[in-house]
Amino acid sequence: METLQRLARRATGLSGYVLGAIVLMVLAAAVSWSGMLLVFAEQAIPGWQAGAGLFSAGLGLLWMRSKRIRRAPDTAATSLSARTRRLLILFVAATGLVGGLGAAGDLVEGAEYFVLEPSGPDGCRAVVRESTFLVIGNGEVYTTGAMGIVWHPVSSWRTDDGIRPIASGSYEMKWSREGGVLVVKDDGINPVMPALHTVDCG
Repeated sequence: METLQRLARRATGLSGYVLGAIVLMVLAAAVSWSGMLLVFAEQAIPGWQAGAGLFSAGLGLLWMRSKRIRRAPDTAATSLSARTRRLLILFVAATGLVGGLGAAGDLVEGAEYFVLEPSGPDGCRAVVRESTFLVIGNGEVYTTGAMGIVWHPVSSWRTDDGIRPIASGSYEMKWSREGGVLVVKDDGINPVMPALHTVDCG
């Protein structure tokens, strides 16, 4: 009786690895497609990178489970059925593909993220995503407060010849009690359209 109870507890603990991995991978897929940005200190982390971290953690749980099963004296009580294993493999592949597609836009366009200085009142920050597709440069401005979570851009611009003013430091960020103003400067040849952007965390 004690042996059966011990095996039941072990099986329950191991199934927790699978459940935890599934939850993490579902979250990874959702975060990768959410368009969310996480701002931590001076770094802006796109959702797909956060999703990749969650997906890796899920894989880690599955690896820990398989390692524990190999050490178990009775694998019949702890291992998954062949059908369940196949479904789990398909699930892992599907969520990994979703996360990869979420990263595709940034990778194709060579997107870069910048947390602009200085910060504004009450910790308000301006965050910029710069990218290039073919010969068109794109910029998007986001704002975030103390929470450090960004969802949607508040303004955007385009440039010719794929120039990246923020990456080259060609901008001016000013704040007042009413909010902030971002001026994106051209290179003297290729205009920035528009160049003036209002930034407000309120």
